[in-house]
Amino acid sequence: SDLVRMAFPSAVAKAGNKYLRKPTIQSSILLLCDIQSKFGVNLPNIERVVSSSKFLMQCSFALNIPVIATEQYPKAFGKTREELAQSKTMIFEKTKFSMLTDEVSKKLEEEKREDVILTGIEGHICVLQTTLDLLQKGYTVHLCVDAVDSQRSTDKEIAMHRLSQSGAILTTSESVVFQLLSDAKHPKFKETQQFVKDHIADIKKIEDDKSKL
Repeated sequence: SDLVRMAFPSAVAKAGNKYLRKPTIQSSILLLCDIQSKFGVNLPNIERVVSSSKFLMQCSFALNIPVIATEQYPKAFGKTREELAQSKTMIFEKTKFSMLTDEVSKKLEEEKREDVILTGIEGHICVLQTTLDLLQKGYTVHLCVDAVDSQRSTDKEIAMHRLSQSGAILTTSESVVFQLLSDAKHPKFKETQQFVKDHIADIKKIEDDKSKL
């Protein structure tokens, strides 16, 4: 009511603003969309996508956050990149563009996590359709833009703009990890900081290699 809004304006604003939501270890799940051996050959930033997704995966495993990966028609596009195809990674094949196949939807329901951290390719096709499906189902989607790519930059840019307008939270892999930890006193802080350092070094190498081309 108007009286409630007048009496508690900040509380009402917080309740109505999902962009203020932060992912937590207990509420989060990591989804890796179609990061496959042959699928990313024509993507300008595929190695950055792999590196940032690997970073999020390592931190997720350390924090006991479940990880799901999908493979779009692997006969044609290859299997999940070996850096990401770990024993704890739950991998599902699909032909549907969205990750939300019946199998994946069932697994999401079983895991009972409200915050989805999402990475993958391509930003304007499978990632976009996955995000819209997740939002429609009531999940909060934390879209790590440094771990998303499309063949053409305009396609990614427009897709990210549309998804932001649709309610997805645009963020980056490192930002998400520090939100999950919340405090330098967290028992897993030191372990994850090694992953942070490795990720920074990987990204620097990728950028240096690109500048030599």
